[in-house]
Amino acid sequence: MTRTEINPRRRHRSIIGLCLLVAVAAALLSVTACGRSNPTAHPAGESLDLLPSGSLSDWVSYADAVAVVTVKSERVLPVDNEVADRGEGLVGHVSTVSIDRVVWTRAGAPEPPTSIALASSPYVFNDGKVTDRTAGGVIDLEVGHQYLMPMLEFPEGWGYLTSATNLIISDGKIQTTDANKTQPFAADVTGLTPTEVGQVLESTKPDPVAAAHPELDAVKRFHVAQEAAREDEHPPGSD
Repeated sequence: MTRTEINPRRRHRSIIGLCLLVAVAAALLSVTACGRSNPTAHPAGESLDLLPSGSLSDWVSYADAVAVVTVKSERVLPVDNEVADRGEGLVGHVSTVSIDRVVWTRAGAPEPPTSIALASSPYVFNDGKVTDRTAGGVIDLEVGHQYLMPMLEFPEGWGYLTSATNLIISDGKIQTTDANKTQPFAADVTGLTPTEVGQVLESTKPDPVAAAHPELDAVKRFHVAQEAAREDEHPPGSD
């Protein structure tokens, strides 16, 4: 398909609303795994990447597991009425992945399900038709491909750490793309097997403040770590 650009301001407004729409849709498309419901709906897109992910220390601080996944299927959602009336915008896209094997888990973390429905990169709607997927740094999830995926259990269900940490596996080894090759973790994992990445993660130290609060979910652990960092920079009475 031919790539078509849409108005940047409209695109920004659309992607925020779209992420919420796809979150709900992914939950409705969830599958049952290990005898329990799996309403996973982590919206893709940098606007909702709430956690740090650039280093392997970030991975072991905020992910619950790192797994090899295979994209089994995908579904493009119906065009929203507002987008259809406007004639351009973004269309939601949900991918279902199977968890093939887990190569690292955070101590005390919940076990991931066997299958997860995830919001993947959206498509562009223009001139009355769906034309192509968007770019903008979002890592696409393509059917039939394997990825190494740091993941965690959000309050809404299981999802990936951030879009940039979904790493394609080719010939059994981790590859990076233009969207994530400049991330600090790229030099640590590119060319390794998933098992080797798991071994590296076992010896990687997490943020000490985040690690001290395993009872909190990842976003809350990050907020606590941020607050501690601010206090270190400006201790009480220093002003």
